[in-house]
Amino acid sequence: MRKRRKVRKILLGLVLLLLLGVFWYALSRRDLYASIESFTKDIFYYFIDFKAEPSNFLDFTLSDEKDKEIAELQSLLELDTSLSRFELLYATTINRTVSPYSNILTIDKGSDDGVLADMAVVSADGMIGTVSKVTKNYAEVSLLSALSSSYQIPVVITLGEKTIYAVLSDYLEDGTFVASGLSVQDKDIVGGIVSTSGLGSFYPSGIYLGEVSKVQSSSDEISLNAIVVPKVQLNQIRYVAILRREVE
Repeated sequence: MRKRRKVRKILLGLVLLLLLGVFWYALSRRDLYASIESFTKDIFYYFIDFKAEPSNFLDFTLSDEKDKEIAELQSLLELDTSLSRFELLYATTINRTVSPYSNILTIDKGSDDGVLADMAVVSADGMIGTVSKVTKNYAEVSLLSALSSSYQIPVVITLGEKTIYAVLSDYLEDGTFVASGLSVQDKDIVGGIVSTSGLGSFYPSGIYLGEVSKVQSSSDEISLNAIVVPKVQLNQIRYVAILRREVE
């Protein structure tokens, strides 16, 4: 009898252990299923978000680009106040990006609109060049990046009571201009405002070009050159104004 009871207790203990094992296994399987389900959902929602993000990014980029265009156009329209003595003809660029190998910008106004060769062209941030070729509906603008011995602009540099005349003669790779022909007495003009002088050229006077950042010796070591930093970025021009003539 004692042996039977002992055997029963052992069997009962084994059964209990087996039931506990099954119960524990079921719990672990439930956690496993939950983990798998959670992992699957995470992957699913990740790809859903990933698919939506490019669209959101594109919408943001387009909105930002549109805001920049509106701001640029508004600034250009304000030139009517600062350049009120000129008759302004507004135009849009055809090719926005200027190639490093091309200094020409095409605009959507031509001879039918009254555009003539050698007219000055400005953006909201200052002068960008002059009209070099005209057709009925379009015109080409030679940008200031094309400055050379045959394409120079007489300028005036003002700083306080100082007024210094020079020639904008070169465009450097870093996007700055060189104003040449300064005397050694003109070395203290850093911060001076550079604008067209209107002397001996087709270009009207008083059009903003940039600011003097430094003065250095020229190659002949007799005169000085001023490095001029423009506000305008020639490769990011959308809208321009052509200065047709001064209003009498």
